[in-house]
Amino acid sequence: MQLAQIAFTCLYMNLAPEMSWASAPGQDATYPSVLGVPGQPPLEVVAPLPAAHCDAHIVDVGVDKWVPTETDYLPHVVQCENGGANLEALKAQAIAARSVLYYAMETNGEICDSQGCQVYSCNATPNALQKQAVEETAGIYLMYNDTLTYGFYVAGDPGVQPPQCVGNDNNAGTEKFVTYNEGKSGTDVTQTTLGFIFDPNDFGYGQNRGCMGQWAARCLENNNGYTYEDILKFFYGDDIILVTAPGECVPEANTKPVGSLDGVNCDVIEGWAQDPDAPDTPIDVHLYFDGPAGDPDAFSLALTADEYRDDLCQQLMSCEHGFSLLSPLSLHDGQLHPIYAYGIDTEGGQNPQLSASPIELTCAPTIPEGVRRHVTSPESFASWAFSDFWSMLPLSSEEVLAIEQGLDLPAEPWLVRGDGDTTVWLIDSGVRRHVPGPNAMENWGFDWDAIEIWPLEQVEEVPTGPKVRTRPVTVRDDLSGAVYLIDDAWMEDEPTTTGSDTTDPTTTTTGEDTGTTVDVTDGPELTTTSAGPSTTGDTTGALPPDYSESASTGAEGEGGCGCSSNQNVPPYGFALLVLAGTLVRRRRRA
Repeated sequence: MQLAQIAFTCLYMNLAPEMSWASAPGQDATYPSVLGVPGQPPLEVVAPLPAAHCDAHIVDVGVDKWVPTETDYLPHVVQCENGGANLEALKAQAIAARSVLYYAMETNGEICDSQGCQVYSCNATPNALQKQAVEETAGIYLMYNDTLTYGFYVAGDPGVQPPQCVGNDNNAGTEKFVTYNEGKSGTDVTQTTLGFIFDPNDFGYGQNRGCMGQWAARCLENNNGYTYEDILKFFYGDDIILVTAPGECVPEANTKPVGSLDGVNCDVIEGWAQDPDAPDTPIDVHLYFDGPAGDPDAFSLALTADEYRDDLCQQLMSCEHGFSLLSPLSLHDGQLHPIYAYGIDTEGGQNPQLSASPIELTCAPTIPEGVRRHVTSPESFASWAFSDFWSMLPLSSEEVLAIEQGLDLPAEPWLVRGDGDTTVWLIDSGVRRHVPGPNAMENWGFDWDAIEIWPLEQVEEVPTGPKVRTRPVTVRDDLSGAVYLIDDAWMEDEPTTTGSDTTDPTTTTTGEDTGTTVDVTDGPELTTTSAGPSTTGDTTGALPPDYSESASTGAEGEGGCGCSSNQNVPPYGFALLVLAGTLVRRRRRA
């Protein structure tokens, strides 16, 4: 469909079609009013309106009919006036067209069906996208200075180019009416010469806040990712107000989520999000790395903003809306990586970017102390819940091979605790290693249900090794393809260590060696590594009667643990869903 050439109210054309329009501030204007007095501003419509106009009265040559505004009139107008646009530009069109209709209905009780008002009949049927644009903006119109703002719009320059998306008057006759008001507010907003030019002291100042260019609106969405609100502010000023009129045809207003991407650094990404329509319910947050939502090259994931934060209690009157996750090590390459965060509406409405989003992450790779332990197969990589995105530090082959090699990593994790005790241990190459708290459990993707219960005295007979680090760090030798875990080494005569309780979900402890209780749903540890001994060695020591060397490596054999492998665990201290597909873990026997 052709874009609208000019849209202005039928009232003016009906009352005085021979009248001319105000062309510039300070010039004498002949402008109709309901009294037909030249030189007077048009009628002001005080806003907010008491009710939505749920039916439109269309009067034109041979036509006099009423149609439902939201399900019939506006979908047809959007189709006829700017039907080829995408969703956000169509929403902006719907709001501008609704503002035109509301003005006509308030001042004249009817609207014409032509370019003198806006086109309703063009022998086309609205499609699903056009209907969606109207439905998702139901009842919304423009307002400024307690005045209904008239939603002027024209086609403008079809040759607008990104990123400016500003037209050239020489390319289209209607471009001269378009106003570019991004970043402007108050009296700095340029009014369109398509309408009456108000003095700020005039009664009705706010009716003319500029004119939208439809080609430019498409450019802003398609190339710059503008939302309908951004588009409307671009043309009508930053302080244009979007108001929802109440009425039977307008669903109860849905408030967009709010929140902030508070910080992005080499340790953690954190922020908060809340849906004011469900203030006590944690909502999902979608994160995109290296591109905004919709970018096919961006890595995306979802997590729930459900962490307790003291600072939110007074601000939101609800505390559990924080989120945090460890910084993905694959992005620690010294390059700039923008991170985008979106709050997900509980009612399926808009999912806006959180405040301060995007934030750029820039981190150089930092090699932790320790030895490299070979991850012997892709199955083992999956069983340990390692991730190319989250745990893989980008190093050169020379840097990888310069790290001293230690013991091979067992094929899968083996977790135990003593009967009546809450301390969780990782059985690793003949020693037991303390898992220092629920955050470490989450950061490693360890399965609480996989913890085996042994007689306490048998647990205590197993020699102790260095405690498990708070997050895994993996590296890859690009020449051979071999993958390694950077970890501590230990010797047979290394002093034993003691640890605090790391519990199953029925008990709670800290992630530090203090024995203090905490909620196991605490967020991820922010510490990247803990330095350990620099020597290597192996030991067997006392183990339960059904233990065998094959059990410690996950191989099948008589006396082994018989554990199934864990696959594709969401990593590191938060419940996430990679948007490309759900990551699922197979649980081993308890």
